[in-house]
Amino acid sequence: MRAVGGLSREGAERLPALLGALDRLADQGRPTPCMTDPAPFVSDDQAERRMAAYSCTACPVVSECAAFADANAEPAQVWGGRDRTQRPYQRKASA
Repeated sequence: MRAVGGLSREGAERLPALLGALDRLADQGRPTPCMTDPAPFVSDDQAERRMAAYSCTACPVVSECAAFADANAEPAQVWGGRDRTQRPYQRKASA
């Protein structure tokens, strides 16, 4: 469940680690693929998102990114090397 502001409690707990890692890389002049060109990570095109997810494999913060996305149950876009966008044919498991 998401809290006000779009973050779950768990996501809010993981966010500082992700932002800190991104800041350290930026200070070193080493931007991540999603910071260099964010468009494919949020694209409506599945092939573009697939390539964006592949570009995460060499990213030094991929584990922090994935942990944040998992904790916040991100429903779309590329996070932590995975396209989390649900396709129309995907169904959530029923209770």
